[in-house]
Amino acid sequence: MSLFKKSWQIGSFKGVEVRLHISMLLIMPITFYLFHPRSWSEWLISLTSMIGLLVCVLLHEISHTIVAQRLGVPVNQIMIWPLGGFAQLSRIPEKPSHKFIISAAGPLMSFLLALLLGCLWATSWFSLSLWNTPGSFWTSLIYRPTLFLAITNGVLVVFNLLPIYSLDGGTMLNAFMEMIFSKKVADNISIVIGIPFLLGLIIFGLRTRDYLLLIFCVLLTLGIGTLNPRSRRWISLGINYIFKRTGFHHLNEDFDNAIRGHTTALQKNPKDISHLVGRALAYLNLGENDLTLADLDRVLQLEPQHFLTLEIRGELHSLKKEYDLAMECFNHVKALKPDWAFPYFDIGGIYLEKKDYEHALTEFNRAIALEAQSSLFFLVRSMTYFRMQNLGAAHRDQVEAIRLSPQHALTMSDVNLNIYEGYLDWAQDYYGWVLAKYPKQWMAYQGRADASVINHQLESAIIDYDQAVKLAPKEAILYFRRGVAQTKLGNSNQAEMDFQKVIVLTRKSHLQRRARQLLTENSTLQSVPE
Repeated sequence: MSLFKKSWQIGSFKGVEVRLHISMLLIMPITFYLFHPRSWSEWLISLTSMIGLLVCVLLHEISHTIVAQRLGVPVNQIMIWPLGGFAQLSRIPEKPSHKFIISAAGPLMSFLLALLLGCLWATSWFSLSLWNTPGSFWTSLIYRPTLFLAITNGVLVVFNLLPIYSLDGGTMLNAFMEMIFSKKVADNISIVIGIPFLLGLIIFGLRTRDYLLLIFCVLLTLGIGTLNPRSRRWISLGINYIFKRTGFHHLNEDFDNAIRGHTTALQKNPKDISHLVGRALAYLNLGENDLTLADLDRVLQLEPQHFLTLEIRGELHSLKKEYDLAMECFNHVKALKPDWAFPYFDIGGIYLEKKDYEHALTEFNRAIALEAQSSLFFLVRSMTYFRMQNLGAAHRDQVEAIRLSPQHALTMSDVNLNIYEGYLDWAQDYYGWVLAKYPKQWMAYQGRADASVINHQLESAIIDYDQAVKLAPKEAILYFRRGVAQTKLGNSNQAEMDFQKVIVLTRKSHLQRRARQLLTENSTLQSVPE
């Protein structure tokens, strides 16, 4: 995976790095595949054509960059690779109209290049004909690449304007539909329109045996998949399983295996910041705050301005109710990364904790404007609206959270369970509404039960866990959390049965370990004489 990420900076434009991906090393075999040169002169003409094409691709991406920066959207980098290029925006534009204009800039540049190069080829061909040298090598070196680039840019205009997400045309269609309808409707329209065009490209690629086009179709399939929350998760899992196994374990919340993977990598390279941060996140999710802090300190020794590390450190302070120290970390991150959503969200969480709802809402609005794909952001903002007695806005945010990810909207990971504290009334309203609409949604019963436990309503929690278990009898987390609630109620026998069930059902080693630990503690308590 580290090799796949390799790239080289070849320059910069308006403060944006321009990089060549390592796959550009394949340029020679790709040139042979496209042109089949048989002599050194044909090789020279072919390579000139390919270099010219890469320059045209770079200009296409630069046009995206210029327009994005003019509209206030920073660009992280421009990456060039054999199948084209992409300008990596730091965030999705807030307004769909801005997204439309940024996407349209690339095809417009390709159209102008096709027009310019076509005129240049016609002019050079006419001039060279006057000199009666149309067949010489130097003549071919001028007008053959020029003709190739004129035609190719024209083809790129047509290809890029196909309504397939995430081609420029597909993004423009999505943005235009969002201007008329909602984001959800726009995504669904993009899927319905894009898939037939994509199937047509695949059939064309198979019939013409254009393997580069077929590879590109695979990437377009992944792009369309990101429009659907469920398929987006499966795509992410698949990519991480192939290229980054520790990322796969994180997504599956299998944190012990994630820690083992990071530790193995760190044994080879103790200064690998990505694995130190990844292991710190895994420790954080397991509640191992001291180990989390140790890895964060090592990162900050290597890179004092590492924004993700500072963010996690701020979250540790928040968990300990050290709000002044947390705010210091989050404001530092905002200064380093002003277009990153998480510091705004975490600052909003502190204001929410302090019951400063107006300031909390401002921060949550900014976070969602920067990252509109996080169900947790919408869910916590709905809590703010609920406290402000704006039930309509609260329910709209809950609907959006569920649309983005039902699992993350209805249940909380261990590290986020404290969000429920003091919000049992919100939880009862939210989950009651969900269950009235979807009475067999076991995750809603789990979420309401978790909220009851955090707010010390253990009997109510047991009732909801029981119902969730009936609906999803193979979900180990239900038995684990019910076992914890039974332990707090002093029902040791019932707790033991639940923890034993966890050990049988789950493959997550950290969950098995914690269940065994709680079984041992229960046995010890029962053996102590009264």
